Amino acid sequence: MRDGFIEGIGDEIEVPAGYRVHDADGLFVYPGFVEASMVIPSGPMLERVRRGQGAHWNDRIVPQLTMETATEFEETRRAKLRKEGFTVAHMIPDSGILRGRGMVRLLAEDDGDVRVLVPGMQVAAFERGSWSSGYPSSQMGAIALLRETLAAAAWHREAGEIHRRNPDSIEPPDQADALEALAPVLAGDTALIFSVEDEHEAALQAISGNRFVAFFE
Repeated sequence: MRDGFIEGIGDEIEVPAGYRVHDADGLFVYPGFVEASMVIPSGPMLERVRRGQGAHWNDRIVPQLTMETATEFEETRRAKLRKEGFTVAHMIPDSGILRGRGMVRLLAEDDGDVRVLVPGMQVAAFERGSWSSGYPSSQMGAIALLRETLAAAAWHREAGEIHRRNPDSIEPPDQADALEALAPVLAGDTALIFSVEDEHEAALQAISGNRFVAFFE
């Protein structure tokens, strides 16, 4: 590339002197920017997850939601991003404390080509409501619920492993799709991305005890 333009593509091209070489083995290269955090309304998906089997008792804990089937990704929004130079977007849900897993998708012109490339990160936020909208109604409560949920997910995973190793020693844990969805985060295979309002909330991410990223709404 020279001055932002691609000059040559190939397996055996001669690289002129003064150019930096990057080993892209196993990677995908797109001629455009990547939108790291495109917030998409969860819509009907959110209500289905909240009422589904193995749901968490708190409506703001929905880590089992994924953006793989999200349809609120209108063509006009994609066209605007393409015009600005973006080719790929990490679509993330917009509601909850543990909001669900994002999906990295192409910003194609046709709806049929807006396909999933790879699963995204698990999204979290310190969301809280009012006294009338239910627990938690404070930032402290949101942090407490987040810590409690991660601890419960760790217990659920350990109990399930004990049962699988020796079914006679312990009954299997109850179905908990919300807790099971956090297993990749606990294992360190999936990062936890936080939606934060300011730099003070960004500093609170360390409570997760896992890999994390922050972005500001």
